[in-house]
Amino acid sequence: MIKVENVSKFFNGKQVLKNISTEFENGKCNLIIGKSGSGKTVLMKCLVGLYSPDEGFIHFDERILRHLSKKEKVNLRKDIGMLFQGSALFDSMNVEENIMFPIRMFQRSDYKTMKKRVDFCLADPAECPPFIFVHTGLDQAVDLLRIISYDVSDVGYVLQPAFDLE
Repeated sequence: MIKVENVSKFFNGKQVLKNISTEFENGKCNLIIGKSGSGKTVLMKCLVGLYSPDEGFIHFDERILRHLSKKEKVNLRKDIGMLFQGSALFDSMNVEENIMFPIRMFQRSDYKTMKKRVDFCLADPAECPPFIFVHTGLDQAVDLLRIISYDVSDVGYVLQPAFDLE
């Protein structure tokens, strides 16, 4: 469970988040909904540690994010999958390489094991040859597959500010 407790965030003296408190329960679809500019993305970035709240706390289960060591934060981030608004794929990598990226980074598996996981994620690899490069329309789908490739049983949180996948 993620618990947000009285979180506030300021940028250049302007308060973007004001005393936000909420809980995101495991196993449920939790949504953050609001108008443009209301701080949804800032909150998401605080949740994954890209921004630090100026006030308040973020708890992952019983762990308080700001109290974790660098090593503990790295280990926590292994359990967080984040889809970005514009996707965050590597344009120099093809579909297969992008999907393999978290496996290579966190599990250090051999190529055969990684390829097997990529094929599983693609369901029918013949429909999406690994040599094609990502283009608009596929980017968020590949971004989602990259999270799943890491081993969905280990991903506790999937965070996405705005998801346009049809």
